[in-house]
Amino acid sequence: METLCNELKVEIFRYAFIPIALVLLNRNWYSTFQDPHARAEWIIYKYGRAHALFHAIRLGNHFVTVEVVQILAKKAIILRYFMQRLMIQFGTYDPKLIKLIEMRSRYNINTDIPPWASELPLPISIKLLAEASNKRE
Repeated sequence: METLCNELKVEIFRYAFIPIALVLLNRNWYSTFQDPHARAEWIIYKYGRAHALFHAIRLGNHFVTVEVVQILAKKAIILRYFMQRLMIQFGTYDPKLIKLIEMRSRYNINTDIPPWASELPLPISIKLLAEASNKRE
């Protein structure tokens, strides 16, 4: 396993159901996990071209980087609905506003989990918007 070339490691990583097991195996697999191409290939294979960007954002700041977004924009489908939801969900999570909504609402609202794109870093969201506008043209 130590002498496998990088392309072969990316292919093995791509077909892993849960890649954390490979990442914890040794440092070489961890370096493969840090490769943006490996991350993009894995998420496209696991979730498909249409849902890859949504699940990349859902997996959080430790998974998605600007390089991963750039690769996914070339290989995945950027849906208009995804960009609309991203714009609605983007921004800081205001706990005071959530508490007010919770007090005024008669329905049970799960306030423990912030919205899926509320903690997305600004450079990643800017890159997503730029790639989406480039695809639209």
